[in-house]
Amino acid sequence: MTNRMVLGQVQGRQLLRITPPGVDAFNLASRCTFSSDGDYLKVHHVIDSDVAFHGGNQQNYAQGWTFPALGYIPFGFISISHRSTNRIFYPNDRYPATTEFSNFWGWMLQDGKVFVWRDNPPNSPGYLGTYFVRIIVFKNRADSFIGFTPP
Repeated sequence: MTNRMVLGQVQGRQLLRITPPGVDAFNLASRCTFSSDGDYLKVHHVIDSDVAFHGGNQQNYAQGWTFPALGYIPFGFISISHRSTNRIFYPNDRYPATTEFSNFWGWMLQDGKVFVWRDNPPNSPGYLGTYFVRIIVFKNRADSFIGFTPP
């Protein structure tokens, strides 16, 4: 009978490891269905910033930041919240858009740069206060998550 799951020390490392039937979880050279030692999301850089109203055009909120380049387009995640309530509403939560919590946000991640903007349609002037943006840039390549195959 084999040990299919281990939670603890294996060859000097703390692991949670699960293997298929008939495969010993303590043998690190064998295949597994899950291992906490695997190549999962690894944080490269975190950006926490306020984004304030700029006015004067339709994109009233727009800002960019830089981070140490990796040589490829990294995978990233963004959340935007209203500064006074801290309710994360982008990516869109279940509530409909309001003047304070609009769903007109966009963002773009490049190697070493990230941009965030809010389109402010003329018929929805919206909130003119400050939003809080958190962007987590991972060391993992974006093309390994979206199924992109370079030409």
